[in-house]
Order: sequence, then structure tokens, then C-alpha cells
Amino acid sequence: MKIFSLALLTLLLGALWTGSQGISFRSSHSTCCYKDTFFWQTIPARFIKSYQETPSHCSHRAVRVELSGGKKVCVDPKLSWFQQYRQQKDSAPTSTVELSGGKKVCVDPKLSWFQQYRQQKDSAPTST
Repeated sequence: MKIFSLALLTLLLGALWTGSQGISFRSSHSTCCYKDTFFWQTIPARFIKSYQETPSHCSHRAVRVELSGGKKVCVDPKLSWFQQYRQQKDSAPTSTVELSGGKKVCVDPKLSWFQQYRQQKDSAPTST
């Protein structure tokens, strides 16, 4: 009976500790990355939808990359290809364009089709 009481007390204290630390056993698996789950190959920028750094409580520093198909993979942020990708994304100027359905998207203003669109829009007569 003493062993059962000790085990129950240990579980309760563990639950209280994780709650006070803001850590959930369940959430750490969904937001943390482990070395054996890292994706080590270069991912072309056109396939990357978004990325997010893992929380500080995770045992390995990593970035969760969401691919255009919705799949999420873990990447080591020290990899040179990812550092180059991040630097390009952080330094790339963007413009916001509203599509016909009202959805807004970010666009690189250096793209030729966007420059043509902007020229057409600027040269169109305005109605007053």
C-alpha cells in the first residue's frame, strides 16, 4: 500500500510541476524536434510555405518547416542552405496584392509579372 501511495504522490507532483512550468507532455512532442527526426537534405525555397523555431524548452534547437503540401519537417537552423533561405526571406522586400476574391497575398516587387501589373494599374485612368 505504501508503494502505491508513493507512486500516486509522485504522479501528482509531476503533474503539478509540469502545469506550473507551462509545459505539457503532449505539446512537447508536437512542437519539439529530435535529432533522429531531422530532415537533412536541402529543401527548395519554392516548397517552403512557412517556418517556426521550436520553443526554448525543447532539448534540441530546431526549426519546424511547413511544406507547400502541409507536411511539417524538422530542420537544423545551422544548416547553410536554411541560413541562406532565412536571410533571403528576411531581406526580401514585399508588396501586398489583393486578389479578386478579396484575399491578400505578399509578392516580391521584383517579379516581372508584378511590375507589369503595377504599370498597368498606374497607367489606367481613374474614375472620379
